[in-house]
Amino acid sequence: MMVLFRGEIFKLESDKVMKEARSSITVFSKDYASSGWCLYVLVTIPQAKKKTSEHLILPAFYQVDPSQVRNQEGSFAEAFDRQQEEVEKETDEGKKEGLKERLQGLRATLREVVDLAGMLV
Repeated sequence: MMVLFRGEIFKLESDKVMKEARSSITVFSKDYASSGWCLYVLVTIPQAKKKTSEHLILPAFYQVDPSQVRNQEGSFAEAFDRQQEEVEKETDEGKKEGLKERLQGLRATLREVVDLAGMLV
């Protein structure tokens, strides 16, 4: 079992961990969507599932309702609104388009992982 902490060489290690992991537990909390670190990891989880159907994904919800996460309401809406504002500030149209696509992908990935809540373990 590997456990990573924020100060480690994260990107390289997280990719390695996801290749070796047989399961992922994602703990959604009120400030989850405000963390770029959490969102980076979130994107890697479904990718691991696509590589091997045996990869188990278990979403958990800490002091947040699953519907708030799925529908990006409350603190999730606020976090994505802030990110959207940052995208709109971008003056390079090519970069702006890429950021918009990334944000849409994050929203879709968030819904995808949350929708696994009905999975029996």
